[in-house]
Amino acid sequence: MGPLVTWVVPLLLLFLRSRQGAACRTSECCFQDPPYPDADSGSASGPRDLSCYRISSAGYECSWQYEGPTAGVSHFLRCCLSSGRCCYFAAGSATRLQFSDQAGVSVLHTVTLWVESWARNQTEKSPEVTLQLYKSVKYEPPLGDIKVSKLAGQLRMEWETPDNQVGAEVQFRHRTPSSSWKLGDCGPQDDDTESCLCPLEMNVAQEFQLRRRRLGSQGSSWSKWSSPVCVPPENPPQPQVRFSVEQLGRDGRRRLTLKEQPTQLELPEGCQGPAHGAEVTYQLQLHMLSCPCKAKATRTLPLEKMPYLSGAAYNVAVISSNRFGPGPNQTWHIPADTHTF
Repeated sequence: MGPLVTWVVPLLLLFLRSRQGAACRTSECCFQDPPYPDADSGSASGPRDLSCYRISSAGYECSWQYEGPTAGVSHFLRCCLSSGRCCYFAAGSATRLQFSDQAGVSVLHTVTLWVESWARNQTEKSPEVTLQLYKSVKYEPPLGDIKVSKLAGQLRMEWETPDNQVGAEVQFRHRTPSSSWKLGDCGPQDDDTESCLCPLEMNVAQEFQLRRRRLGSQGSSWSKWSSPVCVPPENPPQPQVRFSVEQLGRDGRRRLTLKEQPTQLELPEGCQGPAHGAEVTYQLQLHMLSCPCKAKATRTLPLEKMPYLSGAAYNVAVISSNRFGPGPNQTWHIPADTHTF
């Protein structure tokens, strides 16, 4: 009995250790067969837009979009090394996963990654991405104030380059209230200040967004899109204004009454909040003609104001303005009132 125990106990301990070793740690890429059938359902839905990048000196992140049944779904980030060995991370229902350079995935050599989503007894796969993780750095989008100006019939956008991210490719996308997003290219950037030339629309407002990625690294991930930049049309809509002038009163004043047909500037979806940048404002300007020597011969008032005039002749203008400055004016002449009592 003694020799048998001496032989069985070490064997049992070895078996238990092997069983413990077979369990994959959640922080490591598991080099075992995944716990689901490895067969793509061929569905058009599922995981897509996989993006993997370095987020610190030793940390990495992969994120993706998912369209499909969410009840009971489990996502698995798959990785194949250049040696041909493959492993997986279990992400559960999350669509973002972080790991370190100690997780078993080579970060200095080329790897191939994709996502497999298991739901309703079927597997859906994302397209593969092949890259060197250490060189894949996710840049920030343009941050802070983006200055907008007009240059030779185009829009020029300018912003400060995010810290430690000089050297970038930049893209923009833009849309009007009635159109979908259109993509454009800003060209390579390699300075502390970056800029982009974009199209200017004559009669409709536009919404712009910008994104960046590391220059010369085609496999690297794009940043997220910037906050919306809203731009008014080159020719803002003019309000329909009618006015009437009362007769001169005994106090030497007469009231100017304006009736304005409100003008609604249609805005893209991302430009419908307050102070969006595409707004157009209107003001009333009164210029007294018969007294050029008067220091305050010209007054500018809110359009809804109903001012009193003297009996002098006036030029009346409705002035429009937007983020680029004054726009077209509408002008009228009010003759002098020579009525006497």
